[in-house]
This record gives sequence, C-alpha cells and structure tokens, in this order.
Amino acid sequence: MTLLDVRDMTIRIGTQNGILRAVHGLDLSLKSGEVLGIVGESGCGKSITALGILDLLPKSAIRTARQILFDGKELSTFSAAAMRTVLGNDIGMIFQDPMTALNPTYTIGNQLVEVYRRHRGGRRSEAEERAIWLLNRVGISAARSRLGQYPHQLSGGLRQRVVIAQALMCEPKLIIADEPTTALDVTVQAQILRLIKDIQEDINAGVIIITHDLGVVAQMADRVLIMYAGEMVETGTTERVFTAPRHPYTHGLLACLPQPEMSGQLGQIRGIVPSLLGDPVGCTFRTRCLKAVNACRMEIPLHAPTHDHRWRCVLPTGLAS
Repeated sequence: MTLLDVRDMTIRIGTQNGILRAVHGLDLSLKSGEVLGIVGESGCGKSITALGILDLLPKSAIRTARQILFDGKELSTFSAAAMRTVLGNDIGMIFQDPMTALNPTYTIGNQLVEVYRRHRGGRRSEAEERAIWLLNRVGISAARSRLGQYPHQLSGGLRQRVVIAQALMCEPKLIIADEPTTALDVTVQAQILRLIKDIQEDINAGVIIITHDLGVVAQMADRVLIMYAGEMVETGTTERVFTAPRHPYTHGLLACLPQPEMSGQLGQIRGIVPSLLGDPVGCTFRTRCLKAVNACRMEIPLHAPTHDHRWRCVLPTGLAS
C-alpha cells in the first residue's frame, strides 16, 4: 500500500537577489514498511523537501504541488491546525540536530509526555510509562530517572535517542529522519541506524532517511532518490541504482566512495553546484558532466524503462549508451 505519494512538488524561496528554486518538479512515493533514502550534496534540496511535505517551510517559501497524498489524505489542502494533528501523531520527524530539536528549558520527561497527551490524551502517568518504555527501547539506561533531566545533561548520542523516542511516542505511520547521525561518532552512528531500522520493522512504518552518505543508504534503504540542484536525477531500487547507475551524477557519487582494492586517488566531480536563482533551463549538471552535449541545454527527458528505475538524461540509456 502506498503511504506517501508526492507529485510535481516545487518550492521557491524569495531572497534579496531574486527567487531561489530550492525544489523543482519533484515526485516521490513510499510504501508502508519501506525505507527510501534521499541522497545528494549539501544544498541540493534534501531537507527542504521533507519540510515541504510537512508544510514547515519559512514564510518566504512558496510550495506548490499537484499532489501530496499521505495515508489517503491530501496534505496540500490541510490548514496549519490540521497539520498539527498529523505531525507527531501520524508522522514522526527525527531532526538532524537534537540540541535544536529539544527544548533546553524543559525536562526530557515533559517533552515526551507532551507529545503523547497532545495527540492521544490520557493520564500523565500513562504517558510517562510510554516514555519510559520507549527510552528503554532506544537503549537509554535508567530511563525513569532520565525523565527529570534536561537535554544539556545528556551526551549527543543520548540526545539523538531521545529525539527518536519523541518521534515514536504515538507510533507514527511515517518516520522522516534528516541526517540523524551527522554529529555522532562512528560507533554511535551504527547503533542509531540499527535502532531506526529495527523500530521501523517492528511497527511497519514507512521511513524517509535524508543523508549525503551512500553507505547509510546501502545499509538501510530499499529504494533511493538521487537529488541534484533541487531535482530528482535518478531513482529506483537501491540495488539497481548502485549496481547500474544511469545518470552521470550518480556515477560520480559512487566513484567517490573508497573501495577495498583501491590504491589510487578517490574519484571526484569537477566544478560546483550552479546557482538556483531564477529558472535554470536544461540539465543543471551539464557544466560538470563529461558527457554533456548541446542537447543538455534543452528540456531533459525522463527515462523509465522499468517501474523500479528512472532517470533524467538526454542520453537514452544514460551511461550505458
């Protein structure tokens, strides 16, 4: 069953220098129990895509979409009040920085209990028991005593576990994790990723994990969506995209990964991301692409030879041509 179906979403942000096209014509879908990885360089539109779906954009941003269908409901028609009933209850968000996601002036217990009682009601004691159970579930010892602590009293890894517990207080159908391991050391990163995967399987939730780390996607995701300059350039099953990449940008990203047998330098993608001000025409990757031709300045076709692999490129079979 399709849990989330987004069609033709565009996000534009007003700046002093003009209109910035942060996301353009983006399509994505997610089934219950599935993990979708959204990958790309910093500034490519990954995080703002999630904020656009949840209608958490800054006031200077304008979102348009043909459809943002979640669990059979059209979110693009929801008022701010209606969205608040969805966020935290049906959709849980794991933000990148737990220190900004958690309120430093409230205890951990108050913040967890507030989420549960706002959406599910019930007694405070019931909400506290749920919080304690979840803190134990995410690997925090002495969970009952943690309820009285403040965020600054916890390590980075513990704070991130609290944010995960907060996102799960109401057993959401969709979990969005925005760079959930960026500020953590390698050992804790692995623990957090395993935790998210285990919980996702337990409650059969759909998960969108936003990252720049292809290793995380290979480890966790069933499908992957590659973004560049606010657009989808390639998407499909993780296995197919990683073993047979079609878009030159995807190929470049994979070439930058270290391999066990590698003895020379890592691969690199030349140039820089173009400005997103105004309305770029043609392929935004063409200035960095070794296969660019004159046709790259025109409208770029979408190739979809199979239901589980699509890409945008003027070359009919991408890098295979």
